[in-house]
Amino acid sequence: MQCRPSGIYEFRRRLPQALAGKPAPEHVKRQLSELINPATGNFKQYLSVSLRTNDQKLAKRRDLDEARRVTDLFDWGLKLVQNGQPPAATTRSENLMPSPEEIEAHFLHALLEADEKERNEGDIRRYLQTRAERSQWPDLDDARIT
Repeated sequence: MQCRPSGIYEFRRRLPQALAGKPAPEHVKRQLSELINPATGNFKQYLSVSLRTNDQKLAKRRDLDEARRVTDLFDWGLKLVQNGQPPAATTRSENLMPSPEEIEAHFLHALLEADEKERNEGDIRRYLQTRAERSQWPDLDDARIT
């Protein structure tokens, strides 16, 4: 984030080296027009976007939002250029982000897998006592100590 001489803040970021200054393929020009210099048809070196405020606190908040958006845009641009062909009719976010159902399934699977491992192998407490120490309390169930 930097402040223009007019006092308005702007977001400015260099394009990835794989894109910066290179000729833009035809199938990319329409979809990534924000990253392409219309006079040359090449990708820009830097992307500058006005944050439309002279309040520093608000500018910082907008800067973070813009950084997220631009990072997504850069990633999408790299995918388009590296694939070398126009993608199917899907949006950027569908290409990059898993669906909420996939995220939920992933974390549920990881949680259940960790729970099953703990049930089968026991938790860390079984390593805190030796058999001799455990024999002091005969009323306790036998913990499979290895």
